[in-house]
Amino acid sequence: MPSDVDTLMEMGFSKNRAEKALHKTGYKGAQVAMDWLFDHGNDPDIDEPFELPEGHTLGATSNASELTDATQEDGDAKSTEEVNSSSPQAKSLKCDDCGKLLKSEIEVQTHAARTQHINFSESSEEIKPLTAEQKKEQLEKIQKRITDKAKEKEEVEKKKKLKSEINRRKSGKELVSIKQELVVIHQPCH
Repeated sequence: MPSDVDTLMEMGFSKNRAEKALHKTGYKGAQVAMDWLFDHGNDPDIDEPFELPEGHTLGATSNASELTDATQEDGDAKSTEEVNSSSPQAKSLKCDDCGKLLKSEIEVQTHAARTQHINFSESSEEIKPLTAEQKKEQLEKIQKRITDKAKEKEEVEKKKKLKSEINRRKSGKELVSIKQELVVIHQPCH
């Protein structure tokens, strides 16, 4: 399936224009971007090279010049040191619903899908690597879960086989009784 950029390029727009239109419309699809291109096709800066703005990366430091909210209440600008010291560096993401710390956006998406939690924020708390003892404990928990699941599956299979055997015997008895009735009905009278 072609991307929205590819779709717009197939329609005759340049890659630069396609990327710019998608960015300007919040990546809401090729149709919305195409409408934007028709409305802004004559803009003087439409063909200027488009570079995606860099987002905030976990663990990256930000420049004071990039900070837009770096003014104090009385209007004076804060120094770079004041801004950097007052806004701690994000080292993880935190689920605000349960408090779990997560390393990446992928972990956030997985956690949200499993738990239906929707509130997440950046955190300055660092996720510490597991110690050897913690790794061993986690491994034991996983192995226990695996054996529990296997036992549970085995129990279900046993119950299923038992039920199947009971049904087989019941139908066998019914067949025998029907045969006996038929024999009695078809026996010649003396």
